[in-house]
Order: sequence, then structure tokens, then C-alpha cells
Amino acid sequence: MRKVQNFYVKLIALFTIILFIYPLYTTAQDKRTLFHVEEKYYGPDSLPIIESLKSYDDGTVVLRVVRQIPEEPCFQDMFYLRIIYPNGLIEEKDIKLDIQKFSYCFLCPALFNFETKDCLRYELIGNDLILVIYYNNSTELNGAYEELGMVIDFDGNVKDTISFGIEVVDPASYLSLSFVELNINREKGFIKVSSKIDLTNDQNNLRWQQYRVEPNGKFTNLTNGELVTAADFNTKVVPTVDGGYAIVYTHDSHSQISAAFIGYDQEDATIFSLYQTQLNDLATSFCDFEYVGVGQSCWLTTNYSAPNFQVLKINFLSFGSVVSFETLNFSRDAIPETIVKNLPFGGFLFANSDVQGATNYSLFAEDGTLFTSYKLDQSEGIFANLVLPNNTLLISQVITNNTWGLDVIDLFKLTNKDNKYLNMHIKSTFPDLNSSIDSDVTNFSIDFYEPVELSIGNLSIYQMDDQQNSLRQLTSGIICTLDNGDKSVNVNILGSTFSKSGGNYFIKIDNNFVKDRAYREPLLGVSENIWKFTINEKNPPYDNIIDSTSGLLQLNAEGTKIFKNSLNDEMLFNPLLNELADAVQISRDRLSKNKYQIINSINSDQEQLLISINIKETKNRYEKDVNSIINDLNTAIVFKDQSPIGQGQFTQYLDSTFNFKPDPNYWDEYKFKLLGLFIALVLLVILFFLANMRERKIAKMEMEEEKKEKKGYNFAIFTLASIIFDFVMDTLFIKNNSNDIQELYVPSLLFYTLPIAINSISAFLIISRENGEKFHEWFTRNFKLASIFTVLAGADVEILNILHSNMAGFKTFRAPFSNSAKQTIFWLAVTNIFIEDIPQLFIQIEYRKRSVTYDIVPILTLVSSTIILTINIIGRSYQAISRLRDTNKTSNNDLKEKKISLI
Repeated sequence: MRKVQNFYVKLIALFTIILFIYPLYTTAQDKRTLFHVEEKYYGPDSLPIIESLKSYDDGTVVLRVVRQIPEEPCFQDMFYLRIIYPNGLIEEKDIKLDIQKFSYCFLCPALFNFETKDCLRYELIGNDLILVIYYNNSTELNGAYEELGMVIDFDGNVKDTISFGIEVVDPASYLSLSFVELNINREKGFIKVSSKIDLTNDQNNLRWQQYRVEPNGKFTNLTNGELVTAADFNTKVVPTVDGGYAIVYTHDSHSQISAAFIGYDQEDATIFSLYQTQLNDLATSFCDFEYVGVGQSCWLTTNYSAPNFQVLKINFLSFGSVVSFETLNFSRDAIPETIVKNLPFGGFLFANSDVQGATNYSLFAEDGTLFTSYKLDQSEGIFANLVLPNNTLLISQVITNNTWGLDVIDLFKLTNKDNKYLNMHIKSTFPDLNSSIDSDVTNFSIDFYEPVELSIGNLSIYQMDDQQNSLRQLTSGIICTLDNGDKSVNVNILGSTFSKSGGNYFIKIDNNFVKDRAYREPLLGVSENIWKFTINEKNPPYDNIIDSTSGLLQLNAEGTKIFKNSLNDEMLFNPLLNELADAVQISRDRLSKNKYQIINSINSDQEQLLISINIKETKNRYEKDVNSIINDLNTAIVFKDQSPIGQGQFTQYLDSTFNFKPDPNYWDEYKFKLLGLFIALVLLVILFFLANMRERKIAKMEMEEEKKEKKGYNFAIFTLASIIFDFVMDTLFIKNNSNDIQELYVPSLLFYTLPIAINSISAFLIISRENGEKFHEWFTRNFKLASIFTVLAGADVEILNILHSNMAGFKTFRAPFSNSAKQTIFWLAVTNIFIEDIPQLFIQIEYRKRSVTYDIVPILTLVSSTIILTINIIGRSYQAISRLRDTNKTSNNDLKEKKISLI
């Protein structure tokens, strides 16, 4: 029966939450009560009490429930969290923390603390991450206490722990206060302030340390510093809208209020005086940032002993300037003792608890006019309340049985500037809230009530997904433009942001995206899931099916250094392609890696990694084609500081100056050079025919016997051209490409210079050792030509054969080389096959296999090396056969002559 009853109670509670916990746009004040029956019952003497209430920006409430141990000044040593989601779901989390039990006891001995009844505090540091602050005591500490921080998730899994320092407890001499204040942007972390009040010397030693909690829950230490003030129990810490912090304190016998401003991740504190009076009873009650106005404000009480005393509101900016003072006079009986909060829709809320256990709440307008007030019962004297971002007030209720409750009050909105952005500075936007737009939109705009100036905060566009929201664009305010008298901010939209039709999106605006132009003070932004819109579902077919293509990506020097020792699919390439596919919104299987290469940067001696990837074509005309993917990749890489690529763990290291370079269309890129080669080949053919014509003409003019002896070898024209072309391509390859693959540089240089040296020396020796009379006569007439060909023979010694080729019938090409010289040239040409042609071909093949940048020079060098090697092997084989036949023929003739002589 009890289980059935609990079921109905829970059902009613769930229905109540769905209806009332997050009414975004209610304007009338309405009080409701939410009850929740705990799943586990601990008996009538250990009832659940709401100790504290906290919320995320989206309205998710995380409250801590405590259960007192009967007849002991301690709570049960269990961290009871109750999570109330915006959809009304309540989740109970009972977490057993590995901390000492005294942390759950009343009157924490480690510090003088007004915030909680025990030594345990918590903050909502990030999505599903909670910062728990607690203390440790051991014999090694000799009576002192160590303050620690622990990051856990909602399941109690510990992500990281850190020590905040040692607190010495000596009530006669020292009192300790500890503050943890979240940054106004949660992802930036928090500031930890330790206040050690020296009662003997009347001074307050403030030590502060900034931290950031990474998405994985690990602590990162930022900056720290110290500040010495007069002894003060009223120190307050407030986050500033610019992302920093302000420590507000009294000094000069409580007659002056000052603030130490600490920039985010900055070491120095800048101190400004906010207020000074002749009275000596100033006390800082509460500090918060302004929702409707600008800057921050603190509430001070003074003249507290008089029947009528004052409450001062000081509104000041992030750089210390005071904007305004407001003085409110109250009777001693009417004034609340605790200021709860500045309200998101204007005004402020005061609260105090009377001796009967009731809590008085008073709602005041911005000018201090009392708007309304009411009295509520409070749970067991624990002062737990919370104002949600939508102006809903939650107040802990009196407990009964195994049930805790919350009074839910929709506070009046005391401003007419509520346009449902939960930001009182924004008048309108394009696109409008919950509107639909086309994916080809190029500009968004935000209209403000007052003129603004651009600042460093970001505007982020997210695509909403059931699993995880994905960032599509992140744009800093400083690169936007202003219009309409500086009241409108225009944001350019990248072509890759909405590259996929359809989908639901929202826009988040950081605090400090813009500043109020009059005060130059940062303004608040817009939280997630407020500014929502939809991209219309349009899928026009692409005109053509583009074939698959390959192209190059390049990591910058920093990324290359990081991943140089992790060049494998698992550690780099697969995660990189995963992030690329997400960035351009295509299926992952359309991207694959071909190969990679480390090169030296053009502008420096630093190494950079080149990666060749393949983009697979699609046969579906309604899917993004290859050209569209290339365009989106280039846009996302060039503007990576705004696109998802700049936020990826791996893609952030892509070189934005390199872009994505598709493999070249060699005809389009080198057509004029290729046409030049073709024209040169045509000219060689023409020269060949002209040489044949001239040779026939010369032959008719000479005796028949001479013609037989001096028949020309006109194909030498092609031999000369091919050798020179091959040498030029080898030289260009050495100059431009040999260093691309470090392992090939030395072999390339070796098999380039060694043949040149051998051929040059051999050519000189062959010509210089020819001492025949006829050769001497020819050399005397053609020594310049002989010198030129000696130099050209460095490319290939076979060039010397052209000197006795009788090419085109020219007598200059009738050098009477001896048989020994011709034989030497032949064997040197054979040697060149092994010391030049074969090694260079293998180098070119290896370069082709390993290089990801392949321009026209390596291609022509590979073609030239292949052709030259093939011709040389075949030609030398034929020459060897011919020489063998000539040798046999000579031997047979000698044998016949011997036989005749014997007869």
C-alpha cells in the first residue's frame, strides 16, 4: 500500500514540476508548492532537509539534501544530490565520498563559515561535473586542516582532486574564511579566496588562486596572488561581466569599501575605492552583477544600531568606476538581513528569517520601491533558496515524513524589455526566436536597445542533436560589424556553417560579446537553448556527379611537432578524418588517407606534415558532391578560427594558409610547358628530315665509294636531344625535389654527381689520347666543337659518338675515332646504365611512392629515366651483338687469309 501511495505522490510531483518548475515567460506572481517523496526511508528521526540549491544556466537544479543523525551534531556521511531537470525529471544521487566524517558535522572547526552548517560545499562547475570543497585532518597536520577540492560527476566518479592549502585553526588568534566563486563563464573555472583574519594584528591576509576545470574534469592552475587588508568579516567575492573577479572588503575601521579587481588568468590586482563615509559600521551584505543595468553592484548596511538605518546600493564597473549610489531607508523591524539576489528581470529580492522560523521576502524595484512582500515557512531554519534564470524563485519548504518540498514563485518581471532572450539589452534578432530560414543565409544580426561597441566575447552557433550539440561556427565580436547607429551587430555566416540542409540550431552569445558604448562595460550574453531556429529542409539535386579526387592537407609546425611520433591511423589520421567529416557534415566513409610526408616549411626551417586524402564520389545526386566538399573544406580551414576545424583536437593544427589542395590537373596547370615540349619534338622531327635531305644531296655530289664510307647517322639528333633533356630534368629534380624525401637526398645527389664526374674525365681522356694523324687534322679544324661536346659528355659520354656520326653529311661530324676510343665509349655507356640510369630510375620510383606532392618535374624525370634506361639497355645490347658479329667476321677473314697463304 505504501509503494502505491509513493507512486502517486511521485506522479503528482512530476506533473507539478513539468507545469511549474520552468515557466519561461510568466509575468504574474504565482506561488505553488512542489513535493518529492524520497525513494529510501531512513526513519522519522532522519528526515530529508534541503541544505542548498544551485542551478545550471539551462535551469537544471541540483539541490543537496542532508539527514541529521539522531542526538548527534552531524549529518549522515552521504552526499545526497537531487537533480531536477527542465523537463521535470527528478534524479536521486546518493554519493559516498572518500572524505572524513567531520566534514558532515555542525560548526565546521576548519573555518569560520556562514554559508553552510557543515564543512562540505559544492559548485556546479560544468556539464555533469561538480566541484566539492571539503577538509582533511591528520596527525601530520598538528591540528591544522587541509582544504581540498574534488571534481566528480553525477555518478560520484572522481575526476581529479587538488589541495587548496593548509588552514591553521587558533580561535584566539586567527579566524579563517574560504570563498569559491565561479567565473561568470563556467567553462573558465573559478577563483578560490582564503581569508585568514589575524585578530592580534587586526589584519586580513587574502590569498587567491584561479583555476580552470577542463572538460575531462582535471584541474588547471592559473594565476594566484595575495592581498593584505584590515581585519574584515564582510569580504565578498563577485564575478565581473568581463570574465574577471572583484574582491570587495572594508577597511579603515569599516568606514571605507574597496574592491580588488583581478582579470581572468591575470596575476595583478587593481584596487579601487568604491565608497567612504565618516561612519564606522559599513558591512558588505551581498554583491552580484547587474541584469538590467551594467556592471556589478554591492549592497551595504550602515547605521545599523539606529531605529532607522540605511542600505546602500553601489553600482560599479569592471574597471573600478562607480556608476551610481542608491540609498534605501528602512525601519529596524522591516529591514531584511540577507539580500538574496539581483533579479534577472529587474529589481532585487531581500529575505530574512524571524525567530518563529518564517522567512520574509520583499521584492523591490530598481529605484528601491517596495513592490511586494510575503512570508513563508522555512525548512528547519536552513536558509535555502534560489532564483532561476527565468525569474522563478525556489524556496525550501518544511519537511514532513520522508518528503522534501519547494515553494515555487514566479516573480514579477519589473521591466518592459523582456523579448524572451533572458537578456534585457537585446531588442530583436535575425533570425527571430523559433523561426525558419534557408541554409544559404549569409548574415545574422542582433539589435540592442542602446548603442554598443564590439568586444572579445564569442557568438557560437550549435546544431542540436539528441546525443550532443555540435559547434558549427564561433565568431568573435571584434570581427563583426556595427550598423543602425551602433545599435545593430552584424555577423557574417560562413558557407560551411549550414552546408547541410535542415536541422535545428541555437545560438549562444558569450558575456562581453559587446560593451555598452556609454560606459564601455561588457554586457551579458544569451545562454544555450534560448535563441533557437530551424534550417529549412531543401535538398535540390546536384547538377553533376563528380569523380573521386585526392588532395593535400598540411599541419602547421606546432601540430607536426606534436604528432611527429604518432604518425599512424589510430593516433592521428582516423581521428583527424573523423573531425573533418563532422566539420563538413558528410559520411565518414567518404574520406580516406592515402599517404603522408614530412617536409621543411617554405618560410622557415621547421618541419610540416603533408597528408594526402581521398574524397570519395557519391552516386546519389542529393548528397553533397566532391566539389561542394572541397569548397566547404577550404572555407572551414581558411576560417578555422570560426569553424569547427579550429575547435577540433586534431583539426585545430591544420595550416590555414595551405587550405585543401586537390591533386593538380596537369594539363590545366602545365599545358603551355607541355605544348612547348611538343613543339620542340616537332622541330626535332623536322630537323631529322632536313638532315636526311641534306645527306642525300651531299651523297649525289660525292663519289659512290665515299658515300658508302660516310653514310650519316641522323638519328643522333634525337640522341643528343634526349640526353640533354634527361640531364636538364635530373638537374631540376635535384634542385627542386630531392630534399622532399630526406632519405632520398644523398642517393639522388650521389648518382647525379658521380656519373657527371666519371663521364667528364673519361671524355677528356678519350679525346686527349687520340693521336692519329687524321684525328689530329680533324681536331685542329673543329677544336671548339670538340670542346663543347667534351663538356656535354658529362651528361652522357655517348654524346661523343655524335662527333663521328656524319650527321646531315656535315664533315665536322666525321671525327676519325680509333677503334679503341669507340670501344671505350661503348663500355663507359654500359657502365652508365649501372651507375646512373638504374639508380636514378629506382630513386624516381621510390619518390613517387613516398611523395604526396608530385608536380611536373618528377613526372617528366620519371618518364625520361624510364625511356633512357630502356633505350640504353636495348641499344647497348644491339651494339654488343653487332660488335660480336664484327669480331667473328674479322676472325673468319683472318683465317681465310692464312689458308690462302699456305696454299
